[in-house]
Amino acid sequence: MKMDQRNEELCVCTLEEFLLEDENMETCSERYLLLFSKCSDFSFMHDHQFISLEEGDILLTKASTDIKVSSFGEIEKWKASIVVYFKENFWRSFVYRYPELKEVFEFPDGENCYVLRTPSATWQGLHSVAFMMYSEKVQHNICCSPAIEALFISTLVHLNRTLYYRKLKTVEKKDSVQLMKDMINYIQEHYVEDLSLQRMSEIFSVSKSKITHLFKEKHNLTFYQTVLQQRLVHAKNAILLGRNISEVAYESGFSDYATFYKAFVKTFKMSPKAMQMKSRTS
Repeated sequence: MKMDQRNEELCVCTLEEFLLEDENMETCSERYLLLFSKCSDFSFMHDHQFISLEEGDILLTKASTDIKVSSFGEIEKWKASIVVYFKENFWRSFVYRYPELKEVFEFPDGENCYVLRTPSATWQGLHSVAFMMYSEKVQHNICCSPAIEALFISTLVHLNRTLYYRKLKTVEKKDSVQLMKDMINYIQEHYVEDLSLQRMSEIFSVSKSKITHLFKEKHNLTFYQTVLQQRLVHAKNAILLGRNISEVAYESGFSDYATFYKAFVKTFKMSPKAMQMKSRTS
């Protein structure tokens, strides 16, 4: 079934129908495009880059985007792949009414083309709604136009939430990495002081449990092991320079010599004095 929908504001068809209209899939006219791919090996060229779609991928492109198909994949899957497209003036009018949804087509790094890969359950839900849009179009039931628009809104809401939570996780991941760096730097600068989880929690405005989790996950040491390690490194370097051992212990943040001595021997397998003597004879 060949569908001529070019004059309609919101168009929906199968990939097979779309390719019959646009044999090389060049969409540099005024259309935005959503492709819910059921093909396992569908590839195209965009901005001199080769991009491959797999089953379960969603392709989003802005208006004035050049796309040329280079590999069609499994032809029998074309009928199950859904394409939704619309002109720029429709999108402007649409986001004027629903400004929260404009971020669906705001891609990273100012790109005009984006491939969204989602978990299977998310994909099934999105594809199901897109296919319902197509069914409404083909069956042309009463009130099909508002039904299609309602399903279109539902699709964009799901896409927007998927993209939002993906960005949120990325930001959280970056924030965690930066937080870890900041805490390590703080320990390196303040190891002489009385450092505790409570103090770090107050300084960095995060819970003690999160600090504990981050150190184990990203540093492979507990918070207190990290502090101890930093103190011992400083103590070792000072001892090798011939400094007074008792003074070094307190200058490295240890509250008493016994605690320092025990930790030093456990870590370096020799006493502070033995290390100092060895360095003098070598």
